[in-house]
Amino acid sequence: WGGGKNPMQVPPHPLGIKPSGNRYLVDTCEQTNESEDCRDRGLGELSVLSDEIVLNILGYLDFADLCRLASVSQSLYVFTQHEDLWRGLVLERFEGKFSFHKNWKTTYCVMLTGSIPEPSIPIHVDRFFSDLLFQPWLCATTPLQPNWVSSTFGVQRRSNLSLEDFIREYEIPNRPVIVTDVVPKWPAFQKWTREYLLDASGNNTFSAGHFQMTMQAYFQYADSAIDDQLLYLFDPAFATKVPQFDQDYTTPIYFSNDLFALMGSDRPNYRWLIIGPEKSGSTFHVDPNSTSAWNAVIRGRKKWVMFPPNCPPPGVVPSCDGGDVATPVSLVEWFLDFYDDEEKDSSGRVEFVLEEGEVLFVPRGWWHCAINLAETVAITQNFASPRTIQSVLKFLDEKSDQISGIRSDQ
Repeated sequence: WGGGKNPMQVPPHPLGIKPSGNRYLVDTCEQTNESEDCRDRGLGELSVLSDEIVLNILGYLDFADLCRLASVSQSLYVFTQHEDLWRGLVLERFEGKFSFHKNWKTTYCVMLTGSIPEPSIPIHVDRFFSDLLFQPWLCATTPLQPNWVSSTFGVQRRSNLSLEDFIREYEIPNRPVIVTDVVPKWPAFQKWTREYLLDASGNNTFSAGHFQMTMQAYFQYADSAIDDQLLYLFDPAFATKVPQFDQDYTTPIYFSNDLFALMGSDRPNYRWLIIGPEKSGSTFHVDPNSTSAWNAVIRGRKKWVMFPPNCPPPGVVPSCDGGDVATPVSLVEWFLDFYDDEEKDSSGRVEFVLEEGEVLFVPRGWWHCAINLAETVAITQNFASPRTIQSVLKFLDEKSDQISGIRSDQ
């Protein structure tokens, strides 16, 4: 089961949940009075509700009520084990101040009681069919597929690129390019091991999934989480928190003429430290405020898929004004359902792997996603150059409600 054109084998769900279509594959010899859908039988009068509504209702319950409800029926047991419910409880109660253990439910129990519960064997339930409950497991356990990694087209790699050539060949035409000989000259390229990052960060906290976590706590989570929506360390204040990080790299010359710098401390957020495990990353978006960006990989590898301005990727639906975007919940879900879209070769699509030590120019307006192929440490920065400032000013004037990265009082 794969949700796309290339079905694949995935590990059985530990609770026995199967995709909805599997209900039609039940052997006819098993059609007895025991073959009623376990979901409906266990939900009773609530069976008329969709799985999404049932989960929304359960989202209002605390941990004690979820545990009590799990003992009512096999069906409710399955619903109450859903990881998204327990992730919500952990993050709501403990925010970023938690130590991850095995899964979100175990993490909640450990944080609440201070001790690790005795291992238990999940109850295996027969004839429970649900795409909504199976999909997170599918995305969390699907390995990176070889064709996702190997395909590369539409982007050039350059070294010894002059500023004049960059402006003429890439910035003015608004085309992406990879520069290969900048990042290896940074001190960060030699220094930024996990041990260095942990030591330099100390007790400082960094933004991950809208919560503040220490570097130690984040790496503990990243090392053990099996999650369809992995928390991604994405911090805009890393250089202020750890000044040494700011000394370990310099903005490449191609992107150094940034007119937003004239705003001083009032400028919008513009640079981020990015750390994430394999299969973490950023879903499809266009960079904020009509800016261009650069993204440098210091450790690891990133698979990028990009689409030109005004050409939304398949499965991604922006609102008329571009202020809201409907997109698959997770990166892996998009790759499973839309990566092999038949029109990929005629859409202007660009895709490649950004390797360790390379920096990418992301032109303004381009749709892009990036998924980590290994644990990855990167820096990204948005900028407004003299060639693009008119576009930025037009955006700020016409779409003031969509300006991002500024304080609420600005």
